[in-house]
Amino acid sequence: MQDISTTVFRGARETTTIALPHPGKRTTKIAVAFACLFAGFATPFLGLILLIFHEIFNDGLLNRIGTVLMIISIPLILLGSVLMDRVGEGS
Repeated sequence: MQDISTTVFRGARETTTIALPHPGKRTTKIAVAFACLFAGFATPFLGLILLIFHEIFNDGLLNRIGTVLMIISIPLILLGSVLMDRVGEGS
């Protein structure tokens, strides 16, 4: 809270206060939204690389990890876009 105006009239004091938003809150929201969007766009490429390595080395674990990364990319992109919308609302 910050005192922005004070009026003294016949011994009575009137104070108007406003609540200032936390300065790092918006920055944190933008960083999380950007991280989700970046991860959402980067995971399919990483998953594709792991699937290619699966074909080269014939390792089943790389196949499973690559498939999971490709599937997880869709919710990450959606979450990032929702968080970007929230930053614009100011909530």
